Amino acid sequence: MAENQTVFTSYSTEQFTNLMKLIVRSELASYVPASPTAVALPDYPSRRQTKEILGVTYTTLTNWSKPTDGRGPILVPFKVGSRVRYRREEVLAVLKEFNRLKATEKESND
Repeated sequence: MAENQTVFTSYSTEQFTNLMKLIVRSELASYVPASPTAVALPDYPSRRQTKEILGVTYTTLTNWSKPTDGRGPILVPFKVGSRVRYRREEVLAVLKEFNRLKATEKESND
C-alpha cells in the first residue's frame, strides 16, 4: 500500500513563477474545448443568433457575404420571406475555423 508523503522544497520566487508557468502551459496545451456542434443553434439561425455565436458585428456578417479578390463569400445568407438566415452547418464550420485560428495564433505567441 502506497503512503502519502509530503515533501517540502524551497524555491525562489523566480523558480516558483517559472514552474507555475510550465505547469499552466502544459495543462492548456492538453485542453480540448467543447465541440462546436454542442452549441445550441437552430437549423437556420437568424443574423442576431449568428453574430452572437461568432462574436462578430452585423457589418462583419455583411462583409463575409460578399466575395473579395482571392476568396469567395465566407458565410452565405439566404432569405426566408423577408428574414435573413444562415445554415447551421456553415455557421459551425466558421466557428470551428475561428477556434483553430485562435489556437494557432496562441501557439505562435508563446
